[in-house]
Amino acid sequence: IESENYPTLSLKLENEIGKEDSAYFENFIYKKSSAYLQLNYNLYQFGTTKEKQKIQSKEIDIKRLTYCKNRKNLILNILNIYKEILKSDINLKYLNEYLLTLREKYNANKRLYEAGKIDRVTLAEDALLIAEILKEIEDNKNSFKNALLLLENYSGEKFNSETIFSFITDKENKILDLPKFENTLNGQIYQTKLNQLKNRISLIEKENLPLISFNYKHYIYLNDDDIFFKRRNDSNPNDYSLSFGISYTIFNGFKERMDKEKLRLEILKTRFEKEEKREEYNRKIDSTKNKISSIGNIITQQNRLNQEMTNKKIILRKLREVSLVDKSTITYTLLKEIRAVLSLKLNKIEVDVEKKILSIIKQEDSRCNML
Repeated sequence: IESENYPTLSLKLENEIGKEDSAYFENFIYKKSSAYLQLNYNLYQFGTTKEKQKIQSKEIDIKRLTYCKNRKNLILNILNIYKEILKSDINLKYLNEYLLTLREKYNANKRLYEAGKIDRVTLAEDALLIAEILKEIEDNKNSFKNALLLLENYSGEKFNSETIFSFITDKENKILDLPKFENTLNGQIYQTKLNQLKNRISLIEKENLPLISFNYKHYIYLNDDDIFFKRRNDSNPNDYSLSFGISYTIFNGFKERMDKEKLRLEILKTRFEKEEKREEYNRKIDSTKNKISSIGNIITQQNRLNQEMTNKKIILRKLREVSLVDKSTITYTLLKEIRAVLSLKLNKIEVDVEKKILSIIKQEDSRCNML
């Protein structure tokens, strides 16, 4: 686009044939041929070149912001995959512990059944629960494997259960204050598009203003048979012509008005989409913050309940030592404790990842502005 600020130099070859009528001759056929160098320079274009530069600059900005947006989305996708890996791993660890304790309970109940102290239904319920836990363990193994493969597809690296946990994210201790939508990557993309559309309207208006230009021709060869039969064959390099001109389009079939109206409609559409994305962004941020706060309250309650269960377990073990409770009762308490600890750990992972998502949104938006 900057090249429009410089003159253009061209070599032209022309061969002309025509007919003229005059007082002396009727239907006279003439021939002209020439070769010349032509220098053309637009002296003033009413800022059309600057408008084109602005449009091009904004197109570059849109591509840069879109790249940053795609990069941020990729990071968030990887983080969500990693969350599933962490949750599957925690599930496997505690479900195996739960299964071990459940089998101890089953064996204890089996002895009670053989002694005639419980019925067959109670024993069958334990067996059914073992089968359900085995299925749950198998499902988590598949989830872990699939998430690991998906992470490898994103990163191009090979991982296993030992190396994956080197990617644990830093935990955020507080909920960050996030930027307004206008300062996010998406907000900047839409605003840049709006500014670009306005520049295009301005360009259309300026392109329909007069164009002032300068023209210089330097003839290399000229052969002219004129109506007086005066033949001229001259290749004198000193022949030239200078001209200044103003060109102005009086009527272009309402093209200018239609093009401007089309761009105005595009502006309205872009503004509407921007407002939709703004509302979507605000809803998502509010939802994430509420989720963090809600799970945080659940974690507080779980910590209190876990402490109570731990105290209860200590008491039951002391009672077991003096044979005041049976082993089945203690096993049942252990099973509840394992489930409670598992739920607590899963909720902590959820909170940590959600906080990290908010942190990445802020970091990536700021990072792109520095590129």
